[in-house]
Amino acid sequence: KVYAADYAIPTPAKMTLAIGDMMAAYTDAASRLNPDFINVPGPVLDGQTLTPGLHRWVSTVTVSTNKMITFDGGPDDIWILQ
Repeated sequence: KVYAADYAIPTPAKMTLAIGDMMAAYTDAASRLNPDFINVPGPVLDGQTLTPGLHRWVSTVTVSTNKMITFDGGPDDIWILQ
């Protein structure tokens, strides 16, 4: 779906809420200082399964074309990749 600020009501209000939620999530993620995982599983994430938590890498991380990352957890879990 495509949304724009000049679409009919309630699209502008929903977009404003979504942007606010995105900004709050970014601010929260950026302010977390103590990662649960550092450089795990490594710089190439092809086929890896990540558990909930803050994952931080100190170098470039890649996912090859047509490869997947599995996020193992429930609907209320949070994954932050820094």
